[in-house]
Amino acid sequence: MKNIKVLLIATVLIITGLVATSCEESNINEPFGKITLKLSDAPLDYAQFKEANITIDKIQVRRMDGNSNGDFITLMDNPTKSNLLELVNGMTETLVDYDLPVGDYDMIRLFISGTEMKMTNGNTYSDEMDFGNFSNNNMMGNGMMANEEMNSIDIEFESMLSIMEGVHEEFLLDVDVNQSFMLEGVNYISMATGMMMDISGFQFTPIMRFVQMSDAGTISGTVQEGDNFLHNATVTLMQNGNAYTSTRTDENGNFKLIGIPQGELYSVNVELNGYEMDLDQNEAMMGVFDMMSGSVVNMAFYMNSIE
Repeated sequence: MKNIKVLLIATVLIITGLVATSCEESNINEPFGKITLKLSDAPLDYAQFKEANITIDKIQVRRMDGNSNGDFITLMDNPTKSNLLELVNGMTETLVDYDLPVGDYDMIRLFISGTEMKMTNGNTYSDEMDFGNFSNNNMMGNGMMANEEMNSIDIEFESMLSIMEGVHEEFLLDVDVNQSFMLEGVNYISMATGMMMDISGFQFTPIMRFVQMSDAGTISGTVQEGDNFLHNATVTLMQNGNAYTSTRTDENGNFKLIGIPQGELYSVNVELNGYEMDLDQNEAMMGVFDMMSGSVVNMAFYMNSIE
């Protein structure tokens, strides 16, 4: 009788092992593409802040193959804290780099647990996410909306994303920190010293761009006065007369705007305290232009001192 039991147990183990091996081989043989999601930021106006942090707990994507309600696949589930002020002028942080099964996908879901601002004087302020305070008007572009039930931000793809075998799709999540971190109780301590201020706190109302990089290009260039390259000039990209995104020049006068969707009627405006644009030297840069996917548009802007 004992021999029969041992035989039965061994048979079950063998069958279980075969089933497990079959499932693993099925998963291994399933065709995959790849999806990458990078985080970036448009700069903050105020120099008193050294950090503007956002913590993303989880990122999911919804697969629609043969299911009207869709199935969510988790791309990232380890809380990640990012200082948005470090992600300017073309700098990015990779949030997701994931081998995704071939199929059709219609939505990215972000779970953001909190935000934080740190000032150069050591003061720190935080704001927990309250999705009940958000409305569609708080979101920017591409079908973004607050999902109060899930405590998430749902971002619909402009068209169904078809992941194909061996194909790599890259997306950019560009947070406009200047519009998203709404300062409260602002107290200007001394206007004579420029941007000196204190605050009582802030409210996070996310304003973001979500761009498929295969349909986008890049704008890069310099800002200078004569032979001197200018630091901290604000470079604003306009589309159809409205501000689309912005950045600032680095210490060498360089700037870069990434994730600019292909399209028409873009223009660039440059501003810096104490300077104005040289209309003669910038004449070729002042008009509107088209952006082609995968292209890099190089520009050089010249300024004149007005002090």
